[in-house]
Amino acid sequence: MAAMKAKNWAAVVEKGIPPYSIAELTALVESYCTSKNYDLANKILDEHANSLNFPAAQEKELRQRITTLMKI
Repeated sequence: MAAMKAKNWAAVVEKGIPPYSIAELTALVESYCTSKNYDLANKILDEHANSLNFPAAQEKELRQRITTLMKI
């Protein structure tokens, strides 16, 4: 995703809903975290992780990262 490589987080959010792949879901979560929108990062995982067969270990890791970032 070109927007992600360019760190254009607004474009990632705009073009990433709904995510059609694990890579898009991950990029969307990262973009929400970068903009400190942690509730939406968790929400997008809630809504799309199962349908995209997101690996449980990766989902757990992302959720832990979100939790950690919320505390900073």
